[in-house]
Parts: sequence; C-alpha cells; structure tokens
Amino acid sequence: MTKKVLKEMVAHAYEMKAKHEGTDVAFYIYADGTYILDTEEDNVIDVVFTEQEAIEICSEPELKGVYYKPLLIDSDTGERVTRKTIQYYPEILLTTI
Repeated sequence: MTKKVLKEMVAHAYEMKAKHEGTDVAFYIYADGTYILDTEEDNVIDVVFTEQEAIEICSEPELKGVYYKPLLIDSDTGERVTRKTIQYYPEILLTTI
C-alpha cells in the first residue's frame, strides 16, 4: 500500500464519520502477514484511535513490517462498520443558514 492510498483511506474514513451519526474512526495495526492465519482480521495486533499513535507503533524497530489501516467503527460498541451495516447509521444532514 502506498502512502497516497493510505492518505486517501484516512480521508475517506473521516469523511464517512462526518456523514454518519454514531460512528468513529479507529486505526487497526496489522502484523506483517508472515503468519499463516485465516483472514487479515486475524492479523490485528492492536487498535488505536489516532493516526499519530498508529504511526508511532508502526515505526518501532521491534515491530518491523507492521502496518495500519483506518476503519470506521461504531462509537458505542467499537465494532467495525461495514458496507452492509452502514445503512443502520443515520446520515447527518448539514444545512446552511
């Protein structure tokens, strides 16, 4: 994943958060994938709530090869919001005065 793609992903996550009530952005830290696991979700080693924290963790020398991705989560439960479940979060209507 390139830095440009990651930047676009982060911007999109915050855009979706601004559009839907009850959502927040979290950053999942993933292992480098050298382990034989079923899915990418099995490679999650940490969850943080700011991009700066994610950058700091991924830059630690002992965690070489880890990476992060922004994800939209439910602000109450912390569960991941998917394309299928986003419909249950009301859109925030912005009006101009």
